[in-house]
Amino acid sequence: MSVQMLMLGIIALPFAVGCLVFVVPRQGRLLVKALALLVSAAVLGMAGQLVRLLPPDSSLILDWHPSWGIAAWAGAPLLAVDALAGLMLVAAGFFAFLVAVYSVGFLKEEDVPSRRYYAYYLWVLAATCGALLSSNLILFIAFWGFAGIPLFLLVAMGKGEAAGKAAKKSLIILGATDSLLILGAAFLYMITRNWRMEAYGFSTLSADVFLICLCFTAAALAKAGAFPFHSWVPDAASSGPVPVAAYLPASLDKLLGVYFLVRIFHEFFEIDPLLRLAFMLIGVATVLGAVLLALAQHDMRKLLGFHAVSQVGYMVLGIASGSVIGLVGGLFHMLNNTLYKTILFLTGGAAEKHSGTGELEKMGGMSGVMPGTFFAALVGALAISGVPPLNGFFSKWLVYQGIIDFGGMKEAGGALWVLILVGAMFGSALTLASFVKVIFSVYLDRPAAAFNGPRPNLAMTVPSILLAVLCIVFGIAAVQIPIRYLVLPAVGVTEADFSPAGLWQPQYATLFLVVGLVLGAVIYGVSRIKIREDDAFLGGEYGPVANAWRFTGTEFYKTVSAEGVLKSWYKSAVKGSEDLYGASTGFALYLGQMLRFFHSGALPTYLAWCVLGAAALLAAFCLM
Repeated sequence: MSVQMLMLGIIALPFAVGCLVFVVPRQGRLLVKALALLVSAAVLGMAGQLVRLLPPDSSLILDWHPSWGIAAWAGAPLLAVDALAGLMLVAAGFFAFLVAVYSVGFLKEEDVPSRRYYAYYLWVLAATCGALLSSNLILFIAFWGFAGIPLFLLVAMGKGEAAGKAAKKSLIILGATDSLLILGAAFLYMITRNWRMEAYGFSTLSADVFLICLCFTAAALAKAGAFPFHSWVPDAASSGPVPVAAYLPASLDKLLGVYFLVRIFHEFFEIDPLLRLAFMLIGVATVLGAVLLALAQHDMRKLLGFHAVSQVGYMVLGIASGSVIGLVGGLFHMLNNTLYKTILFLTGGAAEKHSGTGELEKMGGMSGVMPGTFFAALVGALAISGVPPLNGFFSKWLVYQGIIDFGGMKEAGGALWVLILVGAMFGSALTLASFVKVIFSVYLDRPAAAFNGPRPNLAMTVPSILLAVLCIVFGIAAVQIPIRYLVLPAVGVTEADFSPAGLWQPQYATLFLVVGLVLGAVIYGVSRIKIREDDAFLGGEYGPVANAWRFTGTEFYKTVSAEGVLKSWYKSAVKGSEDLYGASTGFALYLGQMLRFFHSGALPTYLAWCVLGAAALLAAFCLM
């Protein structure tokens, strides 16, 4: 298959099949699921073929131009793929296929209609691939914006009124920042007189370039789910169907947002150190703010949603640092995050389906019921917490070095980089504390009740275990496999330029850990012979009365929000003070009430406002 056919097919195939499955009769549910699996696998295969055909240090460009002349008018080729876009395409196809497999085993027709779900699912995949392949800014904006529509529809398929509210919030936040993207693109065209997405290298010390950079970065941060545009992520994760949380906030939207962020910081603009510092402060605020909110959550999917936000902070820190180590670490952390965050949503969904609840204190005992799911969840929890030798540790370690490299630059904000580094490391410790609660409450605690829900089938278990194995491999052989063959080519960095500091050797560390675990298991096995088991003695009670007491894994963590210096902050956060969406919608309603005074209902009045607005816009463009 030619390059042109691959580029067009990777977009057109999922879109066309999505339209097809939307009109398949209800009796064709199996056909719909089979088509979704085949198409997502085909997208993965075509993406891999594009990467295989990609010349070293070059890109593939679509030479075809439509007869209606838009490509000529826009002054740029429509589609192109380089190493960075190729990596993202393969990742998008890979996660789309795995989540499709999980969806087949998880979703019931009476809960989520298959035709609508898989149509929206494939449309999101088509829009994501289109945005990643776009070499024309107009086409990029079209695909980028279109991706928000099936996202809205997928989230709205959740149960209850909360799903509709979460879908509306997602659409408003992403739509508002998409408007900023359009505004920035218009200003960029006024400077360059073309719509090419290429390495301009404009300095942000210029006021107009600074404005364009802010507009573009706002859109990227919103798509990835970073502060202050983050609040749609936990709401969508907790209210929409479980596979949607794994598919969009955890994987595809992260890929797309971070992809654009890398383009902004390392191709479109030359970011000055003070602006980099500002974005790094946003990154560390994302890490700490989201992980503190996650620590106080007792709904599993809401907790995972806030952690999906917090991990974006590490990506922003690495990419904004301006160092090679930081860039590699930020991009590697993006890949790692999609691995373990998808694991956590998939395993959490399996546990929720079996127990019938997402409340941590009402769960428990899942490790014996679903050992494969427990293994995957444990690996995912340790990986996201940065525990060596898993992949999350290595990428965070690179991000920390990127922060240190930034601190060595002139005009880097004095000692602020030290606070940023400490904040990032503290966020990782809080993440571990949060997932101690999750693992104990869901898998190791005594069951809160007798659960009668379905146990995870192979379609729900295999994707999680496969991703868990990748987390282990990407940690132990981080430099040898993912960094050497995936990350470094994507950012155009050679191994000679990539020289992380320190003496961390994951292979030796893994060997020592395995030896320690084996010795511990042997000692535990021997010591069990000498242990005398007896009934519990608790609170002055003995026997059945003491056994009736159950202290859940969430009890200790309730003190985090109920006491201490953060008590008032948590109260204000619950009311939405940290939520830009809540504050902006309140202001918009207030402004609307004020503007009603000028809307009398008379046609001449409306015409006068239209004329005045057009005159103001014309004057503004004439002065530019």
